[in-house]
Amino acid sequence: MGFFNLLISLYNTNLMHCLTPHPEAGTVRETYFASQVGVGHKLSMPNQGDLLVDGKWLFEVGGKSKGFKQIKGIEDGYVVSDGIDIGHGKKIPLWLFGLLY
Repeated sequence: MGFFNLLISLYNTNLMHCLTPHPEAGTVRETYFASQVGVGHKLSMPNQGDLLVDGKWLFEVGGKSKGFKQIKGIEDGYVVSDGIDIGHGKKIPLWLFGLLY
């Protein structure tokens, strides 16, 4: 298991700061997303995108400027962006997933 997979499996962004003083922002975002969605859904690591939820929905997690390049052509593909207040189309604010828990 790689370091990235270990952090995802911890499901706790606070623990990341115990392992390294300055964790990568992208890893923190992805871990947060996995911790919120993984409670009620099955997560898997796809070849394309960041996380596949319930074998159906593909999510690419990133900052406010994150685009759709990595999930281009995927019908059930969504971008989850940190740093935005309101989503549009298939771009969803990361903070909204905190309401799932």
